[in-house]
Amino acid sequence: MSDTKILTRPYVIGPVDTSFVVPAGAGIVQQLFLDTQVVGSITVASGFVSQWNDQSGFGRNVVQSNNSNQWGYGAGVGGGAPTLNGFYVMDLSFGSGTAYMDCIAATWGATVNQRYAVFGVFLTTGGAASTLTYPVAGNGGALLSSDGASHVGYAAGAGQYGSTNTYLNVWTILAGDFNHPGSASTLYAYTHTGGLHTETTADPGGGSISDFRIGATNPAGGYLLGNIAEIRVYTGMGTTDVTNMISTIAARWGL
Repeated sequence: MSDTKILTRPYVIGPVDTSFVVPAGAGIVQQLFLDTQVVGSITVASGFVSQWNDQSGFGRNVVQSNNSNQWGYGAGVGGGAPTLNGFYVMDLSFGSGTAYMDCIAATWGATVNQRYAVFGVFLTTGGAASTLTYPVAGNGGALLSSDGASHVGYAAGAGQYGSTNTYLNVWTILAGDFNHPGSASTLYAYTHTGGLHTETTADPGGGSISDFRIGATNPAGGYLLGNIAEIRVYTGMGTTDVTNMISTIAARWGL
């Protein structure tokens, strides 16, 4: 079976499917997979999330011990329990808009200027003039960021890199290079209504990573408001691999 067939294999909507595997030698490695379809991977108390376990096999779980900065999840959350395709998803509207989660630093290790391909399925409710952006400034909402000063996300306000397309209140698949300094990169955004939008962005920057942050820039700031269904991070992907994965994720979530 070719790599392309594996990358474009559709998921069955409904049953949990975490079986995406890239054959040895293909050079593609799944580094992080946070998935709300795997209900047992989420530690929740009174509707608030303290831990979301990584499904990549590397154990790169994300955590938030401070209740005032925790996301909401499931029926125990006041004010509604957002879903996508029948699954509860993370609700980032709590913590006075300052909710986020961190990847445990010891499980990641320092990686200098390693190119990652990041994918996120999210819906943003924040900002009246939001644009897809990369990198994300302090007043933006980062889907994923690192202490190596690399970000990929969604920001509100002027002076951002990104398109003029608005993705507010629409489930979006966002993908892009991460921690890959020295050249411009491509940012991808897909919605079921607008199709695939791509743009060339500024150098995303890079550095030595010891910590990933989900839902905010790192150090804290630029919080994302809305919902997250899944986050994936890979190494070894080319452009075709990225667009194939976007199609796979879209089929999985019915987008």
